[in-house]
Amino acid sequence: MGKGDRKWKPCKAGKRTPSGQLSRAKDAVEDRRNESARVSFEEGPTQTVLRARRRQRNGVKTIAKDKTPVTKAQAQDMRLFERGSILGNWLADGKLTREQVQAGEDYCARYITFASLNGLPRPTAKIANYSDSQGGQPTRPERLQAAIAAKSAHMEDQRLLRHCSPHNVAWAIRRACVTEEAAPLDLVRVGLAALMARTR
Repeated sequence: MGKGDRKWKPCKAGKRTPSGQLSRAKDAVEDRRNESARVSFEEGPTQTVLRARRRQRNGVKTIAKDKTPVTKAQAQDMRLFERGSILGNWLADGKLTREQVQAGEDYCARYITFASLNGLPRPTAKIANYSDSQGGQPTRPERLQAAIAAKSAHMEDQRLLRHCSPHNVAWAIRRACVTEEAAPLDLVRVGLAALMARTR
């Protein structure tokens, strides 16, 4: 095979020195990184999730019937960024306010903290937090103090939910906010109102 038969790779784009090599100047390197990392929204990694949420929203059951990518305008119109959880779906459908959803998320965080510090298993694998496995381990007195504080916050939540007029409000809040299961919306609204009154 002669020299003329070789297949040469195309040159990388970017600023070059007079000798023809790629420039190592800071701005040139940054430009190359930005160019290689720049991906359009329709080709980005979020498309898998957004298309799945759009299929769920539109009632489409197969991927073959949903071939077009989700545009930014479509994602905002259908509020696909907010979907993905029970509370998020209700927020996107206009059935809950953002303050109610925030109260539910705060309750979930307090519940998970209480469960992890008191030796209870996590309700679902979904709620595992990556930051839990990082950093140094707290000392025994610090862990004991955090467990007592988490237990008092959790018991206050339970006291508020048990004093609501329907007796199964605490069950509905735990299903909707913690375990991500279907729950009656009217009971969830009553429980979220009680939780919002706690923070005022």
